[in-house]
Amino acid sequence: MKRQKTIQQFFHSKASKTNEGKEHIKNQEYINMSSEGSSGISTSEQPEAQIQLPTEETVSPKPKGSSRSLSVKVFPFIQVTKDGYWCTSCKKAYEEGKLPNAIIGKSGGAWFVKLISKANADKLREKAAKHQASGVHQHAESLISPLSKPISEVLNEAVKNAGDTTQFMRTNMAVASYFLFKQEMPHTTNWRPMLSVLSLVHPEVEHWFRTRPANARYLSPRNSTDWLEACGATVKDSTVEKVKNSLTTFKKFAYMADECTDANGHQVLSHCVRYLDVKGRPVDAFLDVQVIENTSAASVTTHILEELNACQLDPKQMAACAFDGAANFSGRHGGIQALLREKCNPNLSYTHCRGHLLELALVRAAESSKDIKKAIHLMSSLYSFFSKSPKRLNILENIENTLGLKFKLVQPGKTRWLSHERSLAVVLKLLQPLLLALESIYQDGMDLSSEAGGLLLLLRSEKTIAILSLVSLLLKPLGSLNNAIQASATTVVDLCPAIEATFGSIRELSIEKVLEEAKTSVQKLTNEGIYIESLSEEDKKCLLRQLKKYIDLILKNLQQRLLDSTQPLRSFYRSLSYKTPTVEWSEALPAMELPCDQDRIENLNTEWNIVRRMNENLTSTSFLSSLVARPDLCALFPGMKEVGIHLLLLPVTTATVERSFSSLNRILCSERSRLLPDHVNELMSISIEGMEVPDTREATEDERIAFKKFINRVVQNYNKKPRRM
Repeated sequence: MKRQKTIQQFFHSKASKTNEGKEHIKNQEYINMSSEGSSGISTSEQPEAQIQLPTEETVSPKPKGSSRSLSVKVFPFIQVTKDGYWCTSCKKAYEEGKLPNAIIGKSGGAWFVKLISKANADKLREKAAKHQASGVHQHAESLISPLSKPISEVLNEAVKNAGDTTQFMRTNMAVASYFLFKQEMPHTTNWRPMLSVLSLVHPEVEHWFRTRPANARYLSPRNSTDWLEACGATVKDSTVEKVKNSLTTFKKFAYMADECTDANGHQVLSHCVRYLDVKGRPVDAFLDVQVIENTSAASVTTHILEELNACQLDPKQMAACAFDGAANFSGRHGGIQALLREKCNPNLSYTHCRGHLLELALVRAAESSKDIKKAIHLMSSLYSFFSKSPKRLNILENIENTLGLKFKLVQPGKTRWLSHERSLAVVLKLLQPLLLALESIYQDGMDLSSEAGGLLLLLRSEKTIAILSLVSLLLKPLGSLNNAIQASATTVVDLCPAIEATFGSIRELSIEKVLEEAKTSVQKLTNEGIYIESLSEEDKKCLLRQLKKYIDLILKNLQQRLLDSTQPLRSFYRSLSYKTPTVEWSEALPAMELPCDQDRIENLNTEWNIVRRMNENLTSTSFLSSLVARPDLCALFPGMKEVGIHLLLLPVTTATVERSFSSLNRILCSERSRLLPDHVNELMSISIEGMEVPDTREATEDERIAFKKFINRVVQNYNKKPRRM
């Protein structure tokens, strides 16, 4: 009986081993299928499993059980128990429900449901290596290990990191390119050197540049132009957005324009606006510059309306405009101001640039006397005579060094008489070296000695010295007035006190005192051995009458061009300054082109009785700004708010337009004459309206944050167009 039982057990165990072999083959097929499904690569394409090398070796001869202990050290996922060996990764993943139950049916759950008993632990190292290379184990490792992730997540992170790196590099390139544009440097020729400098100071940038594909265009001049278009669009959009936000609150804006000829000989039209910011302060902004073929009033008006519509600015909200005295702009019937009043706003207020009026007043007064005209023209002649010849300039400088003087002749402006102030001051200080240098050149018979003789004859006259001294004194208050007019965002309330102060300074000038000072200067030069042609008493009386007439003509021209045209506004200014009980609204409102009906005047009188009792300086721009911006004051004084908006918006000059032409001449010059009109426009926008790069030490945190936001918008505009980077 025992014998028969033993035979049955023998055949039963034989069958069990056969079945286990078949089951092992099935399990291996399932594992291979699982590995293929989890990794996305077929078994035949998978690389051979890399077995981790042991970190500790046992010195031979190996004691019994040393191979098993070595396997545990080599494969850290093996957990040793008293009954056998587990795979910690697979067991944990199965217990957490992350491995499907179908695996158990195919593989029997070896290593994670069924342990590897110590009795069956022969060749443990080979079994562990096989399990480590299986798809089931790798999938379990990816599920439970915080350091390993699914392949899809790894790929997504890699794409995200690559995108972040590209975004970081584009931000650096945006800052570098914006610096070139803001400093008005040639961007196409300086683009690659700028990136090279950026690579030297930033190793990550250098590595990124070196690892780009060969067909990437980030170093090409075209890429710098792409950055120019992105920066220009960002600056233009930001400017237009500010104007539109202002119109949402204040409903009005002012317009300024002028035309000139660029370096290529084309007629260009510059568009500028004045608006009020969130605090009610006036701000002048540059919009655009256009190449035009026709400068007629109708053609220019069409360009103006097209530009305003392109910026989504309603021309009907134009409250005021300012131009120079050209007939096509200032004509009352067929000029641009008349056409804009007809098409946009019947109450449009027009201002003739006060800076041009001031220049015209001086030119008209100087034409009354040939002697004064010659003396003023002498400044340009002296500068031209010495600056065009190094030999003649060297003679003058040597004489200056001998006398202990260090001054340099200043070139007067060709069209701006007020720029003669500095030239006159230098010439009066350099009278002695100038006379000595001219006499030396004339006596030595050098080149242009005859011209030196003519300048010497004119300069060594007491009459010329007296005229130059008087003109120098006149130009000081007039120069201060001109600076006030040319200042950015100057308002009418700022201009009125400056005009009155200038008139007072000119009236206080003493011509007799000027002649005495001129005589003293002549005496000093004579004592130094320099011959000066003195004036007789009769000549002095004649010169005195001539200079008085010149001053009277200046005051008369200023009166006609500045005071008479601003008389109603100056009366209103005095009411604000002295807080008079009544205001002549019937004169002030028409001067501001505001409706003047009886109901409006009564409401304004009611509000004025309250406003004039406020403990504020009513003539300051800050008070007017708070009057139109503070909600509480706007609700209390709606009529005064409208008056304040118009006073703040009313331009007194076209200096903003003239400054845009200066920027145009710096950008579009003979060395950069091939720039396209659109690129010129973008460079001008960045130069005039672009943010300043924050200073390393003095910039505030708000300025740095605002600049970063601006650069991010530039990069967003740049990313709208696909590029090979």
